[in-house]
Amino acid sequence: MTHKIALKKNSPSITCTQSMTAHQDWVTSVIPLKSGDILSSAIDGSLKRWNPQLSQCQQTLHTQSQGVTCITELPSGHILSGGTDHTLKKWDLKNQTCQLIFTGHQDTITNIIKLSSGLILSSANDQKIKKWDPNTGKCLKTLKPHQGIVKCIIEHQSGLLISGTDEPALHAWNLENGQIITTFKGHQDSINCLLELPNGNILSGSTDNSIKEWDIQTGKCIQTFNGHTGAIKSLIQIDPQHLLSAGTDQKVKLWSLESGTCLNTYHAHQGWVTCLNKSTQNQLISGSADLTLKQWKIQYPTPL
Repeated sequence: MTHKIALKKNSPSITCTQSMTAHQDWVTSVIPLKSGDILSSAIDGSLKRWNPQLSQCQQTLHTQSQGVTCITELPSGHILSGGTDHTLKKWDLKNQTCQLIFTGHQDTITNIIKLSSGLILSSANDQKIKKWDPNTGKCLKTLKPHQGIVKCIIEHQSGLLISGTDEPALHAWNLENGQIITTFKGHQDSINCLLELPNGNILSGSTDNSIKEWDIQTGKCIQTFNGHTGAIKSLIQIDPQHLLSAGTDQKVKLWSLESGTCLNTYHAHQGWVTCLNKSTQNQLISGSADLTLKQWKIQYPTPL
């Protein structure tokens, strides 16, 4: 099945090239693997590895968790998953074995990221952020509790940690001493996703249906992207000028980063669009509460 978006002049065109029924419950995360395959996770407790060229599931791994909420690939090729059972698990996909279980959180894991140092950070509904050694599973540090649930975290190019919560607020942390340096306020509801732009500014997507761009130095909001009619669940920059967002209104929107205007809206899924990621330079993949994954192709106008 192919759906074409009629975009404004000089904007990329985006085509849905394939829809795949993926899981038995809603898809929570989708990431490209170094092998070229795609890995998805879901609330059904499974991980699935996909061949994007064949649009086929090559492997299913049952994690024995009630639900898998987030995943990342380690430099070693192992997969780290976070779940509703309050743990992180390190997987060998080739042998389909769990090699380590990281315990310490007291509620559902919301996000896992790799730090430039090689260590791991996780956030959870217990209002805590934890730093881990990926080789031993040992918790090295716990950042002091937030006033709300930590929904998302990213490492900024400056070395700061940026977190988003349901207070709602963003916080910039010094990872060495665990202290909050700056607090960003402006959203009216939970902050669900974060994205760093090449210039160092931060984008945040919220349950208040808006996206905001922040100056990391001042903590001030530079501009607000309005247009979604549901919570923003995922943000991805596809080129220097364009942003894609996905939300609970079942839509994917294309934005101009310069002006903050919506260039096009695509009715992408029959349920919440929960995750969106680049699989290759000009390919995207989205996951949804409608149990499907969709592949997308990005095309640019031919210069005159």
